[in-house]
Amino acid sequence: MIKVDIDDAKMTARFKSLTQQLGDLTPVWQDLKKIFIQIIRANFRTEGQHSGPGWAPLNPAYARYKARKYPGKTILRATDTLFKSLTGVGGGWIERITPRYAEFGTRVAYAKFHQLGTSRMPARPPIPNLTREDGAAMADAILAFILKKMNNG
Repeated sequence: MIKVDIDDAKMTARFKSLTQQLGDLTPVWQDLKKIFIQIIRANFRTEGQHSGPGWAPLNPAYARYKARKYPGKTILRATDTLFKSLTGVGGGWIERITPRYAEFGTRVAYAKFHQLGTSRMPARPPIPNLTREDGAAMADAILAFILKKMNNG
């Protein structure tokens, strides 16, 4: 026979302590920001193949123009404005971090047209859907943060 005895008071106190310790998520937001930037870099490096079939090719007329004006530049990287804004190295980066909320992204106005597409241009999402590996990396960062707080509590 197995007997399990639970000390409700101890468990409640431990959960209350953990809840208080998790009141400031700033450290985990910083970890998730790094992962987000890695995902964006991978998406640009693979021209959208990081989490999908890849970005549609440029239309032939624009591809010829781009090859002349921006030789060697890949899709969505003519001036690198969008890339830099989404990886935190250029103007336009959005970062709002509070103890309970974080937001990362870009202020580049034309980003939404690439993300969603238009009637004249296919979508080439610079912010990809998360892969299983992306989600696991984020979950691991969150779990590591929680376990650290539990062990310090």
